Amino acid sequence: DNIKDRMERVYLSIGQRFDENIEKHINIKHKKDGKPLLTISFEEKDNKAEVYNIIFVIIAHIAKLKDHLKYLYVLKEGDPQVIENEVDSSDYLKLVIDLDNKEKHHNLKRSRSGKFPYLDEIGRALTVKQGNEKGSFTINVNLSTGEYVAESDGTVITITAEVKDDKGMKICSLDDLINKSIEKWEEVIKKYNLIQN
Repeated sequence: DNIKDRMERVYLSIGQRFDENIEKHINIKHKKDGKPLLTISFEEKDNKAEVYNIIFVIIAHIAKLKDHLKYLYVLKEGDPQVIENEVDSSDYLKLVIDLDNKEKHHNLKRSRSGKFPYLDEIGRALTVKQGNEKGSFTINVNLSTGEYVAESDGTVITITAEVKDDKGMKICSLDDLINKSIEKWEEVIKKYNLIQN
């Protein structure tokens, strides 16, 4: 029931969307003429189920915070509806709750956000690591043998997705959804002094 421990688990799950091992995503193919063709692909070696699981573990952890924070607020003799009102004040938290409910129940009969959201364009991308202003990525390839050495400084492979509404319009990116939801929960924890000693 310790919120610090719970938040640590949430942050760890969020960190799973970043992969610093870029080399495992590099594929060397050989053309018919025998010359190597270098591609950086996130599809061929990617297990789609693994990517979906990572995303929905993160979403579930963020969504579950609602009930934990309500419980902690009730222990302080607060009204749990106050936490529900905080969720209703955040478009991002409403989307997280909807996505979590859709994953649990397959279909949403009603949508807290009113948007009946879903995830689309799920994949991976080479990005600058959060907290870094810049990053670099180089590959040295021996064109005769196809052997290569990859070096990365400040770049990671990131799981990406778009959150779309029931009409197929983009609402936000997965990154924005996660970051803005966590910012809101951190604000709620501080506002109602829900950190336990």
